[in-house]
Amino acid sequence: MNYTIIHMNMGSINLFMVYFTPIMMSSLQCRMARAALNWSNAQLADAADVGVNTVSRLEQGADVRLSSAEAMQAALEAAGVEFILAGQHSADGGVGIRLRKAD
Repeated sequence: MNYTIIHMNMGSINLFMVYFTPIMMSSLQCRMARAALNWSNAQLADAADVGVNTVSRLEQGADVRLSSAEAMQAALEAAGVEFILAGQHSADGGVGIRLRKAD
């Protein structure tokens, strides 16, 4: 999850506000995540409780319901995938994914 911290100094009081914004995966990130997990379209569909055609449509860049995209992303995150925004870890880095370290 991506976040922004806002600091306001109000005299003797320091106020910090944190805004969390979910990262919505791209079609490329979805394909990368499936490959990293060695999952088929059907395995992702099962894990996210969506149809196989929905997975295919998202990966082709076609429109899918937001709830379906969120379910697929949640299933991939539960399996250990972390989504990376462009520039998140290096100024010239593009979007990507990585796998969390095993506990």
